[in-house]
Amino acid sequence: TVAARRLARPESATIGFVASGRQARSHLAALRVAFPIRRVYACARRRGTAEAFADEARREGLEAVVADEPLRAVEASDIVVTSVPAAPGLVPRPGVAAPRLVRQPRRPRPVVAARRPRADR
Repeated sequence: TVAARRLARPESATIGFVASGRQARSHLAALRVAFPIRRVYACARRRGTAEAFADEARREGLEAVVADEPLRAVEASDIVVTSVPAAPGLVPRPGVAAPRLVRQPRRPRPVVAARRPRADR
């Protein structure tokens, strides 16, 4: 949450997860305290994992979408959290506002990326 507080806009309301397991749940809980999160994008190697995470978010009163590809979660989110050492497709294509921070660790550990506001918003 320290990186997100420094990099994300205070009004950030959407959060995307590239990996939707146990760590995603704890990150969502922590980031909901710091930001007015209303929508969650869940992406995982196994669709069932992303669906289970999305269902939990819905039970907590959030809108939740299962993203079939990491890039969809990144493009749609104000804040992006990934807990995988490498996420193919995470770096946005040209014309998409890139996150301020994208770190893909050598060993699994959480990464938070906050998107820069686009000029057309």
